[in-house]
Amino acid sequence: MPKSDDLESLGIGERTSTWQQERVKYEDEKQEKEEMKKRKKERKKERKKEGKEKEEETGRERRWRRKKEEEEEEEEGKGSKEKTKISRERCKEKKKKKQKKKKKKRRRRRL
Repeated sequence: MPKSDDLESLGIGERTSTWQQERVKYEDEKQEKEEMKKRKKERKKERKKEGKEKEEETGRERRWRRKKEEEEEEEEGKGSKEKTKISRERCKEKKKKKQKKKKKKRRRRRL
């Protein structure tokens, strides 16, 4: 319960000095922040529990499922090894294009 409410109910709020009132306000704000943090943590825990209930897949099952998916992709011709080869080729092509542009710029500067 905020302390400022107690002081106001007693009628002391008017008689107390400004620094005391500021201190009470500060403590109230601090207490509210702590309560917000607690609520936030509780909500986070609840979300984690809900997520675990939905997906009760163990690490072993997850790895097995991923391995199966990769095997299926490789059978289709979209294996991870092929993907990396394709991406490497693209990178090499881009690099060559950049080098050509640089050479052209250098030639222009010389002339």
